[in-house]
Amino acid sequence: MRRIKFIATGHSMLVGNFGPGDIATIDANAASHLVHAAGAAVYDDEPAQQPEQPEQPEQPEQPVAHDQPRGAVVPATSTRAKRGAKGGAA
Repeated sequence: MRRIKFIATGHSMLVGNFGPGDIATIDANAASHLVHAAGAAVYDDEPAQQPEQPEQPEQPEQPVAHDQPRGAVVPATSTRAKRGAKGGAA
C-alpha cells in the first residue's frame, strides 16, 4: 500500500473523484500508475508498512446455551392487526 497526494483534478474507478491536495492510500500498482503514467499524483510517503496486529491467543469454543431444546419450533409473534380482526384495519 502506498500513500499518494493528488496534484490534479480527475476521476479514477479506484478512488472516484479527486482534486489537488486529496490523499489516498492504495495498492502499489495503482499508485505507480497515478504517479508515473497519469501524472496526477505524487508519493506522499515512503512505502507504507502493513500495521502489525497483536497475535490473539486462541480460545476454545464455548457451548451455546439455548432457551429451547434443539429442533424446537418457536411460534412467530406479530404486533400487527390481522386482516378482518375486529378493531383492526380491514
